[in-house]
Amino acid sequence: TFFEVTTALAALAFAEREIDVGVIEVGLGGRLDATNVFEACVTGITPIGREHTAYLGTDLDRIAWEKGRLMRPGVPVASAAVHPEVTAVHRPLAEVMRVDLHELGRDFGASDTDAGLAYHGPGGDLVVEPPPLAGAHQADNAALALALVGLLPEGLRPHDEARRTGIGAVRWAGRMELLDTSPRCLLDAGHNPHAVRSLIAGLQQLPRRRTLLVVAAMEDKDLSRMLPELLDAVDEAIFTRVQYYRGAPPEQLLRHVPEGMRDRVTLSPDVPHALDLARERARDNDLVVVAGSVFLVGEARTHLLGEPTDPLKVTDPVATTVARPGSNAPGSA
Repeated sequence: TFFEVTTALAALAFAEREIDVGVIEVGLGGRLDATNVFEACVTGITPIGREHTAYLGTDLDRIAWEKGRLMRPGVPVASAAVHPEVTAVHRPLAEVMRVDLHELGRDFGASDTDAGLAYHGPGGDLVVEPPPLAGAHQADNAALALALVGLLPEGLRPHDEARRTGIGAVRWAGRMELLDTSPRCLLDAGHNPHAVRSLIAGLQQLPRRRTLLVVAAMEDKDLSRMLPELLDAVDEAIFTRVQYYRGAPPEQLLRHVPEGMRDRVTLSPDVPHALDLARERARDNDLVVVAGSVFLVGEARTHLLGEPTDPLKVTDPVATTVARPGSNAPGSA
């Protein structure tokens, strides 16, 4: 698959640079993911929701089991996946695999104080500047990051000043990212119901008159839950499609919206057209929110900020059939 090829490329790049520590994000699930080829010295698990259900199952406990198989025997785990259905799976799994499982809220955490963000957990308690990212959930994200580096082997653990700098100077393009444009545009790459709820909570902190939403998503996402929740939080929406083979057409997105909400939705053929339409409709103090897909945010940054784009978005360069000369295979014409 495309992901397996890029994982191999990452491994090659890391080896050539002779890195000391690599941060590897799993693509899908955990048990059968390509990233399992890497040796781990610590494992982190972020909050788990219903996503990739065609591959991981529709029940939260089944998804938790698939993702819980990220655990390696004897390798410590820091987990922010603390939903009761998830911990009911992960705790016995950790016991069987002899894994030291550290859970958010039980074994580590962070809270806002007058002095800053107060962390307690692996690596030692520490007060840091809060991460300069929007959203109340960023305190939990910071706590998970600090727990992970605190569980590294002693010779690899960063010192306190490095931990403070790492949290205080973090940047995350496309996650609750407010652009200095006119009208204001907020980019968020969240693409599952849990991320959508975090986005909606973050919007409550932003003063605005009206909210215009530009949304695109992959076909395999939980569209029937994501889209109504997003529409409940905005005044009008523009559905569009990204230049990627898994992108859902806007007409398909609309089918996942209740009839009573559809009069607030406009369909647009591509991302540049949708963004231009939203900005044209926006007035003073309105906010344009771009959300639903990492690919959407990438195209939006290209259109709004002039960033270079990836020419390989229309089709999967690995999954596309390429026939040998003289072959009668389908797609060889």
